[in-house]
Amino acid sequence: MSGCSSCCASCARAALRDPHALMLVAEASGGSIGDLLPKFVYPSDVEELKRQIDPSVIATDAAVTACTNLDPATRAAWQGFRAAWGLFRAQKTPLLFGSANLYDEGVVFQAQLAQWQAQLREKCAIPGPAVVDPHANDAEQASLLKWAAAAVITVAVVWGVRSVVKSV
Repeated sequence: MSGCSSCCASCARAALRDPHALMLVAEASGGSIGDLLPKFVYPSDVEELKRQIDPSVIATDAAVTACTNLDPATRAAWQGFRAAWGLFRAQKTPLLFGSANLYDEGVVFQAQLAQWQAQLREKCAIPGPAVVDPHANDAEQASLLKWAAAAVITVAVVWGVRSVVKSV
C-alpha cells in the first residue's frame, strides 16, 4: 500500500485484500474488534473523552520537557503529537452530526498516548497512571467471539440433526 493516497479506490480495494493494511485502517479509524454494535455518541461523550485524556497529555508533556534522556528526534515527534492533540482539543464539538467522528479521533489519540507513555517511560519518569489503550483487550474479545460463534454453530448443527432424525 505504500505510495497510495487515501482517496485512491484501487488502493482501498488492495487494503481489503491485505490483512495488515486492514488492521492499520482499523487502528487509524479507532475501530476495534469489540465495536460490533453501534454506539450512539453525543457531544457530551466527546467532551468527556477530551477531559479524560487532556490531564495525561499535560502531565506527559511536562515530563518530556523535564526529561534529559530523550534524543531530539523523539522530543520533536512528541511535540508534533502534542501539537496535534492541542488542535483536536480546541476543535469545537458539533451539536448534531459529526460527534461520532470526533469521538473516534479521540479514541485514536488515547491509543497513541498510551503508546507514547509506554515508550517514554523507558527513558523518563512519567507521572500519574498510564493511559490504557482502548484496543488492549481486542485479542481477548476476538477469542470470546470465536468461541461464541463456535457455540452457535454447534447448537445449529445439533438442532438440524435433531430435526432430521425426528422427521425420519
